[in-house]
Amino acid sequence: DLVIPTKEQTLLEAYKQWRERADAKVCCDYGLHVAITHWNEQVAADMETLAKEQ
Repeated sequence: DLVIPTKEQTLLEAYKQWRERADAKVCCDYGLHVAITHWNEQVAADMETLAKEQ
């Protein structure tokens, strides 16, 4: 599914929110794609965390 963060959310917050929704409903493998809607240092840090840990 495509995760699109709100203006108030970090990438990690949006990812975790969508992941919680999906985990409660799915019974198979799935993937989440996080949209980059703006750029700053927090987005860069979140991207690194998502790539390494999630």
